Amino acid sequence: MFTAAEIFVLKNDLIVIADEIYEDIFYGSEPPLSIASLPGMRERTVVVGGFSKTYAMTSWRVGYAVVPTPLYASVQKIHQYAVTCVSTFCQVGIANSIDRCSREVQEIRGLYKNFLCNLAARDRKRGFAPARFSGRFILIRDTQLF
Repeated sequence: MFTAAEIFVLKNDLIVIADEIYEDIFYGSEPPLSIASLPGMRERTVVVGGFSKTYAMTSWRVGYAVVPTPLYASVQKIHQYAVTCVSTFCQVGIANSIDRCSREVQEIRGLYKNFLCNLAARDRKRGFAPARFSGRFILIRDTQLF
């Protein structure tokens, strides 16, 4: 079953740029679903991700894009003028983090979840209705009551 957004994208032959920078910061047992994994979306979705959020390297700004072959030439035109080379120490640091830091990623996920649960509980006491969260470290408040 398609969501309204997916139907709109498919019906209007649009391209999706999916920001999945927080793909490894989730709180349930299942990782978040990428829109590119849905039927008909892979060939029209550019997935943008990175390592800085997952591995606490926020000033390093090292990322990647997963681009369908038909869109590659267009994305490359933008990329070649907008992005500089990643320094060697960043490449080595990220490679080592991917290989060695899965336990730390699990720990930080737990810390973020506890923080958000506490913040949501405090908001409920104040009359806010926080939206359910399954990833990221952002709490969205429903302020319709105010």
